[in-house]
Amino acid sequence: MDFKNTTELFMHAFMYELEKNLKSNSELLKAINFHADEANVDAELKGFLKKFIKEKFNRLPDDKKEYQLSIVSKKSKESQKQTHPYSDFFNLYVKKVYLPSELTDELKEIVRKEKKLFVNPDLLLEIREEGTESVAFIPIELKSTKKDSIRGSSIQQVTPSEWVLFVKHTDSTVNITAGQYVNSITEAVHFPDRSPRPDVSFKTLIDHNEKNRLEEEKELIYSNDVNSLEERHKLLGDWQGLLVERWLEVINRDNIRKNEAWFNNSIRRYTIDFLTMYEQLSDTEKTDLKKKIKDTISLYKKSDIQDIE
Repeated sequence: MDFKNTTELFMHAFMYELEKNLKSNSELLKAINFHADEANVDAELKGFLKKFIKEKFNRLPDDKKEYQLSIVSKKSKESQKQTHPYSDFFNLYVKKVYLPSELTDELKEIVRKEKKLFVNPDLLLEIREEGTESVAFIPIELKSTKKDSIRGSSIQQVTPSEWVLFVKHTDSTVNITAGQYVNSITEAVHFPDRSPRPDVSFKTLIDHNEKNRLEEEKELIYSNDVNSLEERHKLLGDWQGLLVERWLEVINRDNIRKNEAWFNNSIRRYTIDFLTMYEQLSDTEKTDLKKKIKDTISLYKKSDIQDIE
């Protein structure tokens, strides 16, 4: 197994064990001021996690050497299980943790190549393998909230498999869970003036972990529902298609909904004007228009245009 795959598997075990370790140190989390900086309300949280990982939890616990990690993929009635001993990961460790302000141009380029565009990670882990020159850089997304659901990142910035640490805090309690970003998103996708932003939810990730992540008899088991994952990836990968479906639903409604978005009526007016224009075209002109629109869609997909808030 190559280093990249080993690192991806290592992260499943590491993030779970990190979550457990942070929970056992909840008093330290409670001491964090989540509103220390108006420009970045998670500034103190990032600093705390950097220090905690570097000084207290930069590798898997020694008492877990007899554990194993299992990844179960379920599709319809079939399932496949891959099992790996924790001992495969004991020569991996986090050498450094970078904050956004500490990223060099070289590190930014590494992140850009991995994500296809540069997005400042909340934390960037430098993972090394003892006895070799192998290195991997793993971005970690941080989410913190007093409620449950919050607006997530712009949809073009989202990497579905990226790891997220989700913190829910009140004046007296702090709870934390970890998982992959795709398992934290809800079905709510908001379309502001520019880039759509799917909601992410602490409860959604908690519920997913309770159902699909299990520790028993020295085994950590992750279960993946392939069909569900494909739907979530579709939401992230074809958000324009989702938007078109919503617009088609708008023009097919018989009634106006309460608190309806202001631009829904613009969609209706555009549709009427377009149909009026289209009906006046000859058959040849209709065919040419369809082709022109399809060609433009293809050009857009091939372009480097990014529309990120």
